[in-house]
Amino acid sequence: MPEMKDVLANPLNYGFEFVADEVKTDGQGDKGTSLGDGPILTVRNVDLFSKAFPGRIEGMLDGSSARVISQRVIRNARKHNSRISYEALMPLVLAAVLGVRAPRVSTVEVEVSVFPMPDGTTTRNRAEFLEAYGLPAEKSLVEQMLDGKLPEVAQAILDGTTADIQMRKHVREAIIDRK
Repeated sequence: MPEMKDVLANPLNYGFEFVADEVKTDGQGDKGTSLGDGPILTVRNVDLFSKAFPGRIEGMLDGSSARVISQRVIRNARKHNSRISYEALMPLVLAAVLGVRAPRVSTVEVEVSVFPMPDGTTTRNRAEFLEAYGLPAEKSLVEQMLDGKLPEVAQAILDGTTADIQMRKHVREAIIDRK
């Protein structure tokens, strides 16, 4: 089998192309919610396609056409990531049509707390942060800030000089709750 990179870079050399077409949630005419345009694999030259990918044309004769497979892959991908790009869908569609298992790529968002230190640096270690300011660990940082024990840190967080967006949100909510 040819290299996937080469196939994606020159699809017409392998007898197919990707055609942008609207894909809907249930795939039935005008019904369903539009998922936007997706790359539908369309065979343009059966001889080239068959030579490059032996047996795949025969595999599509059971009702699992390249179009149906393309739409299924796009629906599944957009269900998990509505912002997946057209270009990112192309290798997934090609792999499915060719019967190749494509590796799943997922994005994981990790929230990290960053605390401003007295010397202007930052730390991710809460205990180190509390120790640097001589603060007790029993109270939340927001409570200590509102008690006036940590005004410069509270102001730094509200001003956005620290990367901890979640902390700014908590400080603002706590200030509103106290009023």
